[in-house]
Amino acid sequence: AITFNIPFVMKKIIFCLALLGLGCALPAQNQVVRDFMRKFGRHEQATHLNIGGLFLKIAAKNSDDDEANRIMRSISSLHLLNFDENNPVEAQDISKLMQQLHDDKFEDLAYFKDGDSHIRFLVKEERDVITDVIMVIRGENNFLLLNLEGRLRYSDLNDLNMEVNGSKEFKRLPEDRKTLPK
Repeated sequence: AITFNIPFVMKKIIFCLALLGLGCALPAQNQVVRDFMRKFGRHEQATHLNIGGLFLKIAAKNSDDDEANRIMRSISSLHLLNFDENNPVEAQDISKLMQQLHDDKFEDLAYFKDGDSHIRFLVKEERDVITDVIMVIRGENNFLLLNLEGRLRYSDLNDLNMEVNGSKEFKRLPEDRKTLPK
C-alpha cells in the first residue's frame, strides 16, 4: 500500500519551491479540468493543490514497498480541488463538467452512492493504459475533484493509498475491472 501524506506544511513548502522555480514544470493538465479548477479554485473555501512528478517521485522513494513505489512513479501529476463546506459547485456545473469530459474522450468507469455523496470515476485510456483518472465526489455541502495523470494499470487504482481527501474511495473499485457493475 502507498502512503502519501500532504499536510498543510508540505503544501506550503511545495508552493514556495514552485515560486522559487526549483520545482519541475507540471505536465499539461487536461484543459477541461484546468478550466474547472481555475473557475472554482479561487473561492475562499477551496483547497486547490497541484503536485508534479518530481514531488511524487520523492514521495515514492520514502516507501519501502516496491509495488507502491512503482505506482507512485507512474503518476506524473496530481490535481485536487476540494470544498469541505460552503460548496459553490452547483449540480449544473457538474453536469457541464461531465459532458465536457465525455466530449474529451473520458469514459465512465464506476459510480457509487454513499449516503448523500455521489462518487464517480472517469478514465481516459490509450491501449489499455490509463493516462488520466478523474474522481468526482459530490455531497450535500462538499465537493471533491481529483485528477491523476500518468501511466497506470486498472489494478493500480485499487492499490492507491494516498493520504489525500477522497483517496479512500479508490478502495471501492474491485480488483478485477471485469467485475465492475455496468
